[in-house]
Amino acid sequence: MRDIKFRCWHIAQKRWLEDFEFYILPSGAVMLVGVGGEDAINGEPCIEVCQYTGLKDSKRTEEYPEGQEIYEGDIIATYYSGNSKKLGEIYIKREVKWGVYDIGVNGREYDFVVAGPYVEDEKLYGLMIDGYDIEVIGNKYEGVKP
Repeated sequence: MRDIKFRCWHIAQKRWLEDFEFYILPSGAVMLVGVGGEDAINGEPCIEVCQYTGLKDSKRTEEYPEGQEIYEGDIIATYYSGNSKKLGEIYIKREVKWGVYDIGVNGREYDFVVAGPYVEDEKLYGLMIDGYDIEVIGNKYEGVKP
């Protein structure tokens, strides 16, 4: 069973909020507790809530000895390896999204859909799910482009 966790980006202030509570209203809008006025409803939009995927990247550092947690909105990458002349350069990078995605292999579509975290690249999706050879290189909120 994975941890259910969220993080919240304040669009106007361009920063991650800490120690927040939120409610999802029947309309689908998000209401933050303790954030007043026009900042309280995501309909403006003033905030964006990102869900933890339950996955971690494969890079081990002192800061992330078990790998960095992967959230919706993160940009993940895999690198050239082996005998490639581009060894160490980014091979594929994509934004992690949450929703329903139709998986295809080599440009062919199958009756197989993913509901939950996904990236729009079949190879990178498989690496992400297996936790193999991927790294969180940033997120879309702090300027990293997929």
